[in-house]
Amino acid sequence: MRRNPNNRKELQWMSGSTCSYGNWDKGEPNDWGGYETYIHFYSDDEGYYTKWNDQIASKCHYLCERSKCPQEDVV
Repeated sequence: MRRNPNNRKELQWMSGSTCSYGNWDKGEPNDWGGYETYIHFYSDDEGYYTKWNDQIASKCHYLCERSKCPQEDVV
């Protein structure tokens, strides 16, 4: 997920579709410094909850959307 390059207040999947769900941490997304383009998910030290945060691309691993793979018979 990333910010819409034409409207930084709007978040979208890489396909361009908008996201209707969010689990933002307190105060997020804040686009700190105008550089936090991508969204990542993280949990507390115990792994009990997962929150969302906006972040610059070089800081974290990301979950990416991919179009569905066509089903093919495997021989």
